[in-house]
Amino acid sequence: MRTIAAPLPDPATMLAEPADLPLSRRYVRVVQRADNGLVAFEFAIGWPDLVQELVLAVADFDAFCVQNQVIRLPDGPRGSSELQPDLA
Repeated sequence: MRTIAAPLPDPATMLAEPADLPLSRRYVRVVQRADNGLVAFEFAIGWPDLVQELVLAVADFDAFCVQNQVIRLPDGPRGSSELQPDLA
């Protein structure tokens, strides 16, 4: 029996994602901007309906958006029944 060794995959190409995969898209929807400089927002990767709620200072929020190359969604909660955080 003869064994043929397959080439090992290149780790750099294993981590690369084609631009058309949903996971390459990142979304942000601002829910609230407080007078104390905090921004409450929803962050999603791949699907804009599957979100994580986050709160950052304005400067950190701006840097987060640039670093993640986000697609901005319209500001405000997704639905009228959503609870808005109290950032005051």
